[in-house]
Amino acid sequence: MSNRTILIGGQKVNLTDSDYIAQGGQGVVYLKNNAIFKIYHDPKQLIPEDKMDELQVLDGITNVVIPSKSIYDPANNQRIGFGMRYIKDTEFLCKLFVANFKAQNKISPQMIVSLVKNMQETLISIHQKGIIVGDYNEMNFLVDKGFSIPYYIDTDSYQTPSYKCNAIMDSVRDRTLPMGDFTEFSDWYSWGIVTFQLYTGIHPFKGKHPKYKMNDLDGRMTDNISVFDKDVAVPKFVNFTGIPKAHLEWYKKVFIDGERSIPPFSDGVINYAVITNTFIDPNASVTATLLYTVGGMILDTSWRSGAHHILTTDGFYYGDQKKVSFDNEIDRGSIIYTSTGEFVFIVEKNKVVYAFDESKNLIKQFDMDYQSYAVFNNCLYVMQESGLVQYSFEKIGKLKMIPKPISTLNLNSSKIFDGVVMQELYGKYKAIIPYEYNGCSSIDIKEIKTNRIFDAKRIDRWMFIITESSNGTADFYRIYFNENFSKYEIKCDKDVAFRNINAMVKDNGMVVLNTEDDTLELFFDFKRGTKVIEDSPVQNHLKLIDGKTTCFIDGDKIYSIQMK
Repeated sequence: MSNRTILIGGQKVNLTDSDYIAQGGQGVVYLKNNAIFKIYHDPKQLIPEDKMDELQVLDGITNVVIPSKSIYDPANNQRIGFGMRYIKDTEFLCKLFVANFKAQNKISPQMIVSLVKNMQETLISIHQKGIIVGDYNEMNFLVDKGFSIPYYIDTDSYQTPSYKCNAIMDSVRDRTLPMGDFTEFSDWYSWGIVTFQLYTGIHPFKGKHPKYKMNDLDGRMTDNISVFDKDVAVPKFVNFTGIPKAHLEWYKKVFIDGERSIPPFSDGVINYAVITNTFIDPNASVTATLLYTVGGMILDTSWRSGAHHILTTDGFYYGDQKKVSFDNEIDRGSIIYTSTGEFVFIVEKNKVVYAFDESKNLIKQFDMDYQSYAVFNNCLYVMQESGLVQYSFEKIGKLKMIPKPISTLNLNSSKIFDGVVMQELYGKYKAIIPYEYNGCSSIDIKEIKTNRIFDAKRIDRWMFIITESSNGTADFYRIYFNENFSKYEIKCDKDVAFRNINAMVKDNGMVVLNTEDDTLELFFDFKRGTKVIEDSPVQNHLKLIDGKTTCFIDGDKIYSIQMK
């Protein structure tokens, strides 16, 4: 797309491809001079200027991002979009629903209580200004890297004195009101659903009930059949003890009794583990056996020569035998093996990334965080202005780090995940896949048409992607590539709950994928059948890894699983 000149606040601004961030159904978004510019495909869909004026009452609430100034086409002075503040270094709020994301980022229960309080105080402030959020769903929030500040985004849909909110995600809709009607109390009902998931990791109307189909949210929400109902079976990881007493009692009144009210503030929290101990059901068809308990939380593992190599927050282990101790706990870490048999550790501490050998000699240091790099193929991959750079490690006298650019990319609109970089440019997604050392493929994934990819993971020839769906929930894509990553097959599970991508590929090519709760799916490709195991001990937060048999990680422990 060629450069585009716009007019905002009486000033001309030239937008180029390098300023591009994303494109959605409504328009194109650019970032320039620390400001966001949203230009609509069809100016008729643009928020009315009168409504923008009414939203300005929220300007003093610093974590609410509102449209600020209109954008005009200088050729005809037609209004085509709006500008707003840019919030740097954020994460999707819904990722905090997943227990292992909390664990990886050291998000304590007390931090969740504080975040919920901030969300509560912000909603009170919005209501005091005479504004109703309406569509208060988890997709309309970001959180800062400290996981304490909730940012309210997509505010152009808010209900103002003269303009109604005209859409809402079904999973947060108050069934006591006619469709399209919103009040402060319906906002608080939706707030309750979102914050309940922050506390517990589960939607309050999920779980299994004998009289309702698995995904019958509408029936359950209409009838107040929540996770508190005696006949509802919830996943084993769900723990209500982390909810402050005042909020727990309010949730029960709202989700059991159908009360609509403003919640009290929290009054403290029981200090419980972010990830609960694994539950082993002796009657299940899959059994779990504890293999190792190590020191510190497990960050990375590798199954080599019949043994688990384990990197934790406090050191490196062969099985349960500690071989390398770290002076300070690390935040993240990965193991790399050189072609000559040396170990390299890539570790992150306080947004600084270090590469060092098994004798703890520093090889290289970067100032960056996890959104800029990933480790796979025994290489470190870093997104930079120059493109995607592969850093390999070779012993030339001593261990050295060898950079090699392997692909161009648009830095603003690209995101690196485990095994893949996803780049979106003007509504088209491209997967940049470093599928082997010095080997990289770029391929358009034409089926994905959204401006929000929450997570992605590529393992061998398989790639899994979670995106925002067209109705505001999540879609789960399974993609299978040919050997040179030039073609693919794809399937999509529509409208699923947001979850962690928990999958592995065995040496024989069999995929083990965790889906709903304690369910595993086993498959080789799309042509052969899928075996479903519904009573496994593997919950979504328990990372699947390889071993002599399929294994999983639970905090500082590794378990193996076997069919009876």
